[in-house]
Amino acid sequence: MSQSLSYYNIAVFAVITFITACSNHESKQKTQPKNYKVVKRGSEDAKTDTTCFLNVQGRDTMKVSLHINKGDVSGYMVTIPYEKDMRRGKIAATKQGELISGRWIYMQEGVRDSLPVKFKLTGNSLQQQPWKTDSKNGKEMLDTKAPFSIIFNEADCSIMKK
Repeated sequence: MSQSLSYYNIAVFAVITFITACSNHESKQKTQPKNYKVVKRGSEDAKTDTTCFLNVQGRDTMKVSLHINKGDVSGYMVTIPYEKDMRRGKIAATKQGELISGRWIYMQEGVRDSLPVKFKLTGNSLQQQPWKTDSKNGKEMLDTKAPFSIIFNEADCSIMKK
C-alpha cells in the first residue's frame, strides 16, 4: 500500500512539474509596426478610431467603447445598475453624420439578448436615446420619440477593463 502511494505521489509531482514548466515561458515584448501612428479622433489621418465613454448616475454606471471605421461601428457596452443585474456585450452599428444606429447584443445572468441602440456623437460626448418598456409584452424597446437624454463623457479606455 505504501509503495503504491509513493508511486502516486511521484506521478502527481511529475504532472505538476510538467504543467508549471509549460506555463512558465517568457512573454515577448510586443512592438508596434514601423508605420504605427497615434491619431486623435476626428483627425484627417484617422481611418479607424476607438473612443470610450462613461456615464455615472448615482450608483449606476454605463461604459461604452466605440471603434469607428468610416461608416462601420463596432464596440462594447456595459451597464451596471445598482443592486440589479449587469449587462455586457458587443455593439454592431453604422454611422451617418453624428448618428450611430445599431444593435447591442449582450449577456445578462447567462442569457443572451439584444436591444436596438441609437447614439449621437458630438464633440467629446456621446448621447444615447433611452429604452422604454412595451406595456403590452413587457419587453424593452428603443424609445424613438425620446430625446438623446443619456449623456456619456469621453473617458480613458482603461475604464473598460474595470
